[in-house]
Amino acid sequence: MIDIRAHTKTDYAILPDIDSPAMQALDDSDWECLDEIGGLLIAKGANDRFGVTLLHSHFPIGDNEIMVEEPRPGERAFTLRPVENRAAGADDRVAINLEFGSGRDDRALSMIGLEFIRSEALNGVAPVSDSDARVLRDVREILERRDRLRRFGVSLLHDAIGVRESEVLLETCDLSTRALHCIAAGREDKRVSRGVETTWSWSAPAEAEAMDAWAIRTCVRQCTAVKVCFKAEDGSHHSQEGGHDPSGHDIGPD
Repeated sequence: MIDIRAHTKTDYAILPDIDSPAMQALDDSDWECLDEIGGLLIAKGANDRFGVTLLHSHFPIGDNEIMVEEPRPGERAFTLRPVENRAAGADDRVAINLEFGSGRDDRALSMIGLEFIRSEALNGVAPVSDSDARVLRDVREILERRDRLRRFGVSLLHDAIGVRESEVLLETCDLSTRALHCIAAGREDKRVSRGVETTWSWSAPAEAEAMDAWAIRTCVRQCTAVKVCFKAEDGSHHSQEGGHDPSGHDIGPD
């Protein structure tokens, strides 16, 4: 059994900010943890269903708010923003990014939904349910054993905007509106090299014995810094890399 609750204001408050040093680079033990999970997902036949996400925050979330993904398929983009949990249609939202709860319960696996989406936007992907309990318990065991329960969560893989295999989701943050904007972009895009990887998936190896998960790990979403042009108090202008300062206008990649 899986017990999923919506995140609270406090759940987000204790997550590390994406701009903190710990978020800027994963170490060897992080990658080893990720690839052990990837190998597990492949072995369990769940790699097309679940990925792994880096737990982080961008801005404060208020009481009675939840983070909701709002797809715009025609633009091949989506926005993530906090909305009132009691708003119309709230009962039709399902969790797509989840953190494991800290408590242990042999009867129910406790999970915290950190991002949600309207079920119709999942395009046929089944929401997380009790049938996923066994593989998610195994993922939790790896995270706990490696002391990464507060570092990584799980992502329900879905595609509401038609992202191609040659593309990655690039995410930028607008603090002034508390919104995350994601677009599909080619992996050769210069902005990709400036990003922080935040979500990964794994594909099965071509040969059964080639269980080298590192070789088949794929970043599917990342937080990407934009170059912003600022006007100083003396009237001069200068540019700065940053994904979170809304006090300028995006002048695009180099």
